[in-house]
Amino acid sequence: MNNFGPKILKWIPSNLSKRVNMLDLTIEINDDGQIKHTTYQKQLNLYAYVPRTSAHPPGMLCGLVIIQLARYWKQNTSTDNYEQYATLLYQRLRSQGYDSAKLDSEFMEAENKIDRTRPCVPSTKTKNLASTAFFHLTYHPHGLQNRHLHQSLVVTAILVLVWEVKASPIPTIQIHLTHNILERTD
Repeated sequence: MNNFGPKILKWIPSNLSKRVNMLDLTIEINDDGQIKHTTYQKQLNLYAYVPRTSAHPPGMLCGLVIIQLARYWKQNTSTDNYEQYATLLYQRLRSQGYDSAKLDSEFMEAENKIDRTRPCVPSTKTKNLASTAFFHLTYHPHGLQNRHLHQSLVVTAILVLVWEVKASPIPTIQIHLTHNILERTD
C-alpha cells in the first residue's frame, strides 16, 4: 500500500485491538461482544472556547452548550461518561470567564432541549435553495440601528444572493426599508 501514489503518506499498520480512537470517538468491544463508545478528546487540545468578553451574539453560548451536550449524549453509551464530559465543558467555560449562574441556567436549558429518544440518523430531507435569499449582517453588541441599515443599503446597494439556477429567470428582490422586510418576487 505504501507504493501507491506519491510518497506523501506512509501507512503504518497497528496490531489488532478491541479499542480504537477515530476522530472524536473511542469505540470499544468488551469481552461480552458489546460495542461501547465514548467521546475521545486529545490531551493537548486547549479547548479555548470563545471568551466571555468577546463580542459574539448572546445566543452563542446557549448554542455552544446545547450542541456540545447533545453530541456528548449521542457519543457516550454510559451516562457516567456523558456527565464526565459535561462537567469538563462546564469547567472549561468557567476558565474562559463565564460566571457560574449564567452557565447553570444555560446547562439546565440545554438539558431540557436534548432529544434523548431519537437515534442519531442523518436527515434525508433536502433544502431547496432556489427560493432562499441570504442576507448577512455582522453582529454588534450594541445592536444595528435602522438608520445604519438604511444608509448601508442605499449607499452600497449590494446584496449577495445565492440562487440555484434552473430554467427560470433569476428573481428580482424588493427591499421595503420602512417595514424592514426583505421580500422576493418571481
